[in-house]
Amino acid sequence: MSQFYEYGQEQARQNALREARAYAPQGDDLPASQQSDHLAGYQQQEYQQPKGLEGPLKNYGQQQYEMPVPGLHYFDFGSYEINSRFAAVLSYTALWLTGLLFLLFERKNRFVRFHALQSLLFFGGVNVLYIFLISIMVNQVPFLWGVAIFAFVVVNVVAFVAWIVGMVGAIRGKYVKLPFVGDIAERYVNRNVTVK
Repeated sequence: MSQFYEYGQEQARQNALREARAYAPQGDDLPASQQSDHLAGYQQQEYQQPKGLEGPLKNYGQQQYEMPVPGLHYFDFGSYEINSRFAAVLSYTALWLTGLLFLLFERKNRFVRFHALQSLLFFGGVNVLYIFLISIMVNQVPFLWGVAIFAFVVVNVVAFVAWIVGMVGAIRGKYVKLPFVGDIAERYVNRNVTVK
């Protein structure tokens, strides 16, 4: 049994002993060594299973639970599905940088690799487009300066929507393809898969 169950049982025994001492009128004048023997009749008795109920009905109606460890989260980190979803969502958090990190360090999980590569390609392309548009705005290229500002705003909105769509798809466990790069990421991740 767990430590917490044993601790709870010990606390229950001590509480029962305190209650018994409080209600024992003739035990007050006895020495401490004899009080525990004197109060033995007042202690809580263990539950005894009635005879004839051995076998499959022994714990009928009594489910056995482990006491959770305080301070730990009740999130099952041993679950492969939850770990892969969490890693896929994390591959979108810092845009192309976390996509690159998860693509380099995750070798086996195709779901995580798909979302990491998609994040790397999409947000890496957006970053290159940012550099191009900002260089046009800084140099104030005639006739393109206003278009570059408008394009910069549109790219920001599209990138934000793609970021949310990618994270929601990853948290739901779905292969959501982003525009332009979803098919490339799918082909790269499934290149070593043979369908029989």
